[in-house]
Amino acid sequence: MLAKLRQRLAFLTRTNGTIDWGRGIRTFCGMAVPYLGGMALGNPQLGLGVGLASQLILLADMGGLYSVRFKTIFGAWVGAAIAMAVGTMVPDGWGLGLAITGFVLFASGYLAVYGEQGAMVGIVTTFAFLLGAQNVSTDSFEFTSLAIGGMWSLILAIFIWPFRPNQPLRQMVANNYSILGNYLRAMAAANFSPDDPQAQQLVVKLRQNLLKSRQTLVASQRGLWGQSKLRELLLVLIEHTERLNKCLMLLNEIVNFHNLPQLQTVEILMEDAFNALGEVCLDLGQMVLGKRRIPNTNRLQLLVQALQQQKKLQRQALTEDFNDYNSLTTVTQLVNHLENLTKQLEQTIQTAELLQNPQLFSDNNSNDQGKLNKVRLIPWWDPLGSNFHLNSPLLRHGLRMALGGMVGATIAHLTQIPYGFWIVITLIFVLKPDFSLTFQRLSNRLLGTFLGVLVMSIALKLIQDPQLLSWLGILAIAMGMALLRFHYSVAVFFITAFALILKAIDPSVPTEYALLSRLVCTLIGSAIALGLAFSFLRQSENLRFTQASVRMLTNLEQYFQQLIPALLGKESINKKEAERVRNETRLAATAMQIALDRLLSDPSTPLEKQEPALTMTNYLARLSRGFRVLISHLENSSGSNPPPPIKLFTEQVQQSLENLCFSLEHQSSPAALPPMATTIKEIREYHQSYQAQRITEINQKQDFTPTRRYLDDFNLVVEECQQIYQRLETIHSAIARFTDSPQLANGIKLKSQPS
Repeated sequence: MLAKLRQRLAFLTRTNGTIDWGRGIRTFCGMAVPYLGGMALGNPQLGLGVGLASQLILLADMGGLYSVRFKTIFGAWVGAAIAMAVGTMVPDGWGLGLAITGFVLFASGYLAVYGEQGAMVGIVTTFAFLLGAQNVSTDSFEFTSLAIGGMWSLILAIFIWPFRPNQPLRQMVANNYSILGNYLRAMAAANFSPDDPQAQQLVVKLRQNLLKSRQTLVASQRGLWGQSKLRELLLVLIEHTERLNKCLMLLNEIVNFHNLPQLQTVEILMEDAFNALGEVCLDLGQMVLGKRRIPNTNRLQLLVQALQQQKKLQRQALTEDFNDYNSLTTVTQLVNHLENLTKQLEQTIQTAELLQNPQLFSDNNSNDQGKLNKVRLIPWWDPLGSNFHLNSPLLRHGLRMALGGMVGATIAHLTQIPYGFWIVITLIFVLKPDFSLTFQRLSNRLLGTFLGVLVMSIALKLIQDPQLLSWLGILAIAMGMALLRFHYSVAVFFITAFALILKAIDPSVPTEYALLSRLVCTLIGSAIALGLAFSFLRQSENLRFTQASVRMLTNLEQYFQQLIPALLGKESINKKEAERVRNETRLAATAMQIALDRLLSDPSTPLEKQEPALTMTNYLARLSRGFRVLISHLENSSGSNPPPPIKLFTEQVQQSLENLCFSLEHQSSPAALPPMATTIKEIREYHQSYQAQRITEINQKQDFTPTRRYLDDFNLVVEECQQIYQRLETIHSAIARFTDSPQLANGIKLKSQPS
């Protein structure tokens, strides 16, 4: 019994990540500079207030693209000002006051529809509302502090702060491309010898770094809500490294296997191509870090053209000497793999470019930007409306927050406990959408608060100097922010110390009452959070995520079926039905994202399952968006006959989705994907014949021809089919890794469980 209890509570001593010294130093500077300014002006309290307001606003800074960070921090600043103003107007009574409190708490929870940034903006605005409601009789001190502190937080986060919160993750991803670039150059220098020690070391190093970059990506997701565009892009870049490496290995095997004397020119060209590829990969690594613009691939393109010319020469040689057939096969394979590698590099460069130009961020990798602009611009109110139903976990979480806030406010009003708003503050930080994460937060918060109160009850008797206490408080909050992702209990210990130091500086309430109130309010708020979390059906996070994944795949099957008639040129798309299925798929994607957050936050989830779950969630959403692009494009089709292999491709996609869904349902390894690569190649060859025909028509100044209409209809379709295949390949690999874990439940009938 004791052994099981120790195992269940092992998460209390388990660390969740590394210490974020950059955040700690930023917090110290954010508090110390205003405090010194306040001391210089003879008003240190104002300086502390400005520093505290800046840290409140910076809670919303979850990292990511700088444009997103600016909007999030600015939104938190404006929202906090409005919420504080509303809080000062809340009447001290039952009816209207409780209703307003419930509405603000509901909005705080429901803002998670905008991802982790929305969730933290909700917490910041609720915090400001509670401060305003607590200080209804004060002057404009809080508003002044909030106004200056908001500006100071923007300056810290956006303009002058040298520490970049996502730099370690960027560095890991950049290292993948740097290692790949060095490997290419080493292979070229060693004449493609696989036994070269330097090349072998780089292969091992690349595999280790890929694993480490995935682990770093998972660690950066811990404790966060929703999606992040930056992490999504970096995850895609990690997967692109795998694809580049796969193409490279095939290319290298061909070069080593067919080392024929008559291919000396080809070998020289391939050596130059490997060097050019290496330079592009090294530049890509610098591009991920933001130190370089788009790599120049002109030389690589010229080398590919030269190899294509060698292919033509080998084909001509067949008419003279049949023994050169092997040479033609070798050159053909080299050219095909090099073309694939070049195309993959172009896609990778486009993805890396989005890190530097977030305004170009799109859910799709298509060049037809004019047609896609209509697809990707989603109104800001759309997530609010699409999640406003009782099946949405975000709406239910918002309702639980509202109920808990009203209960906490009622208890504080009835008991008249000093600083009773700490009850609701505890609630908003502890209550999460699932029981396991709520229980983890609750346990860590209670432990940290208890130790903080215990230590500060002694420290505040020994230290009485307000100035010394202020500096100790600044140091404590800096340590708390640095340790927030390392261990929540330790972070809460320092944050509790900071809060109690602030109350010790303000003599309005005796220190003993403040200490006791902090502990009692934390207990009450945690009890409310635990009761609300326990009142919902508890479910295994593993099972919950698998169910959400099955539901997502089932919806994707239905979504793809809306495409098939238009893809095959049989009939137009039923827009109303397609939109209905699309909305269901989006809801399934939201549910899957929430399930992923819970899975990653569950202390019992092994690391080897976290990365596949993250990859699966990301690429299923990208597959859904790819279907949406095709539907949007095919709605305007002129009705040209599609490439004949399209029919086989649609059957293979359907079969793949069914197999992947079956694999998750029965917790088994997925069946191999159908040979879609061959089908895609046939589609491309058919499509290229029309492109060649169109070039002839352009030379003859022929405009509105059937060939042109065909290309208008299927240029984007062919490219998107390639993307669908690659996404399915990544999803298949992720599901294979996910279901390979021995800790998965056996024999569970997932469809019989509620979604």
